[in-house]
Amino acid sequence: MRLKSLRTTLPGIALGLACGIAVATLPSTAAAAPTTAAIQRIARIYADEAVRSGASVGVEIGVIYGNEPAQCVSAGDAVLGLHGRRPFTPDTIFQLGSVTKVFTTNLLGQAIVAGTVGPQTPLSSFAGEIGTLQPLTGEVTIEELADFTGGFPSLGGFCGSPPAPGCLPSARPTITQYTAQDFAEYFQSAVPMNFFVTPPAPVNSLPAPYNYSDFSIGLLGLLLGNSPGAALTNAALTGWFNQVDAQILKPLRMNRTYLFGARGPLVASGYESALARATVANGRVAAIDLVSPGGLYAAAPHVRIVGGGGHGATAQATIDSSGRVNSITVVKPGNGYYEPATVTFNGGGSTVIAKAGIIVRGGKVVAVEVAGTGQGYQRVPVVTISGGHGANGRDAQAVAEIANGRLSYVRVTDGGAGYAPPLAVVMAPGGAVDNTIPIWAPAGALSSSMRNMTKFAAAALGHPRIDGVNAPVAISQGFAIAEQPYACAAADPSLADCPAGAAQSALAWAITPPDPDYGVGEVIAKNGGLNGFSTQVM
Repeated sequence: MRLKSLRTTLPGIALGLACGIAVATLPSTAAAAPTTAAIQRIARIYADEAVRSGASVGVEIGVIYGNEPAQCVSAGDAVLGLHGRRPFTPDTIFQLGSVTKVFTTNLLGQAIVAGTVGPQTPLSSFAGEIGTLQPLTGEVTIEELADFTGGFPSLGGFCGSPPAPGCLPSARPTITQYTAQDFAEYFQSAVPMNFFVTPPAPVNSLPAPYNYSDFSIGLLGLLLGNSPGAALTNAALTGWFNQVDAQILKPLRMNRTYLFGARGPLVASGYESALARATVANGRVAAIDLVSPGGLYAAAPHVRIVGGGGHGATAQATIDSSGRVNSITVVKPGNGYYEPATVTFNGGGSTVIAKAGIIVRGGKVVAVEVAGTGQGYQRVPVVTISGGHGANGRDAQAVAEIANGRLSYVRVTDGGAGYAPPLAVVMAPGGAVDNTIPIWAPAGALSSSMRNMTKFAAAALGHPRIDGVNAPVAISQGFAIAEQPYACAAADPSLADCPAGAAQSALAWAITPPDPDYGVGEVIAKNGGLNGFSTQVM
């Protein structure tokens, strides 16, 4: 499925991962509008495969196309446990992680339009809120906080001996363990850094080299929510969320989006399942390699070996003292398994070769899922799909498309025959993840449902009417400001010097520029990762 975002076109698709959401538009060059059934079928293929393969416990996808009502596709479970399981639904509440950042930058865009703050306002103007800053830190602007060129780290340093001012007692302390005053103290001693060198070094001028930062957006949100001129307190966090509620949630009728208070049977639990990969020799499962250990296991998880065309293989996992899987041993190798299919990309002059896998339905390859886009493609590579079926099968055929030197999409032209679903090792997750809410919550702590997030997505796409209601002009203006490129996401943040096709930084959004040579439009996206959850808005 092609996910391309053209903000100037009306047709759009919004997609989301259960523990996440993605939003996109179709290119204006699409030959024909896809039917509702086609959109549902495509979304279902990818959602079901993520659950079947053990890559995700549950997935929720929301799709927006043109002015049609939002469509949602659910797969897998939102909650697993001794007392039963609850499936994902469009009303399941999941954690957004860093997708929260684009709520904060929409507020900033609204404030810029209203004239209550200017993008070039320096941090030194907030001495009453933050305190006295180092000279260059005081020159960091509101825009540089939001486009990640302020030179601040993703998180502050952890406390050593002696402890540094504003150091962190843990990776994600609560707001009582690490307060707004502690947060301000960190910035009082911080200086803008270049994180493209090792070890990071102070810079002499601004903007600093691009560096994604939870701390910078967290500070931005607290400054927006704080009483002007008053020293930062924890009340600034409440002030920020009150603005989110009044200026975004209520106008868009997003009544199931929370900072605190998300509870009940529709709240999803986050899980860190262990991931593994099996290899086949002479039709038998020969070995299982651990890819990711997962976490919060009280006992070794049950291991299932699915797909691959064979039967009878079993395996056993062990865990370490920290509750992570540390080994998987094949107990019975089984029989009749196919070598996993390989998708190779030949030619194209790439500096990094793309990676992909197949999705099978009814003995045919119905989709190719891109796992790594590669880099430096100067021309379209030749796609070869081999293996994954028996001697009487037939190899599938596919054609690649590239944009900005990367693989963007693989179109299946012939599904082949005789394929089995790809071999997968599936392990149940351990306990549910408990993510605390830190003082920098404006950078990553909201929870929402897919039904709510498709409204947010429609607003981000610039739709004039959402769910039968006129979209508030202020929200649209906020997105228009936040979704513009401001910096190159590179060591040299200058847009004028940004290499063709390189990623650009908007206000927390990431922008992949258009590639007219291959008919690909601009992509505006924001992803989020929080323990047990993965999110995407595109």
